[in-house]
Amino acid sequence: MILKEGLKYIYRYDYEDSKEEEFILPSSLEEIQSYAFGACKKLKEIEIPENVRKIGEGAFQLDESLEKVIFKTNSCTISASAFSGCESLEKINLPDNLYKISTCLFDGCKSLKEIILPSKLSDINGSAFAYSGLEKISIPSSITRISNSAFSDCAFLKEVYFKDTKNVIDIDRYVFDNCQNLEKIKFSGEVVKLDKTCFENCCSLKIIVLPHVQQKLDINLFENNPEIYMYQETYDNNKKFAKKYDVHIIDPSIDKLLEDNNSFRKINKLYKNSINKEIHEI
Repeated sequence: MILKEGLKYIYRYDYEDSKEEEFILPSSLEEIQSYAFGACKKLKEIEIPENVRKIGEGAFQLDESLEKVIFKTNSCTISASAFSGCESLEKINLPDNLYKISTCLFDGCKSLKEIILPSKLSDINGSAFAYSGLEKISIPSSITRISNSAFSDCAFLKEVYFKDTKNVIDIDRYVFDNCQNLEKIKFSGEVVKLDKTCFENCCSLKIIVLPHVQQKLDINLFENNPEIYMYQETYDNNKKFAKKYDVHIIDPSIDKLLEDNNSFRKINKLYKNSINKEIHEI
């Protein structure tokens, strides 16, 4: 279906439950309101024109055949649950000037194995990627907060990498809860605040790079005993925590070796409580 040029708004529920397999949106379009294309079970691909500035709550929710979303716009707010339940979604390019991943935005997107997050992103809201098919994720240096259950129940998630940042990063409750195949996490921020529940039921964790944390770490933060790498200052402030886990000290010069997405292949085992020992590859 080709929507006519000159159209600026697609209103609530306009095409909900439509049996159309294709919609071509006009370049004049500025807003797609809540649930406008919800439960369009045959829709496979949608292109968002460059003048669109807002996508409403649940706009494409439960479009179970939707595989690809193309954003032509660089500046657009995307409301909660806009793509939740799109279980066939594999590819989506997010707008460059997106600052927030809204609540439940990709909740239940089981086919979404990877996604590039915008470089200006500051917040990932609650359950944003819960129950998605993500296998790995790179968090941009602009991030300041990841809210409740943002990545919970991601059954295939194995690696999480935080790009270098000087922001205070708040990791809220149950952020990685029940990610049972999660093996490796590298934080690169100057300061990280971790809720004591953020790694609940993460039973496969092997390597954590946690250079600089702001608070006292809860001794029950991890359910198993992963190798943990941290700065001397963090170790000194968390000696009770360090006694329980397999903690290794790194210095900033060594940490600089770990600043890209291949960092986990570069992490070398450091002997406990030492800085300049001979390095051996894991």
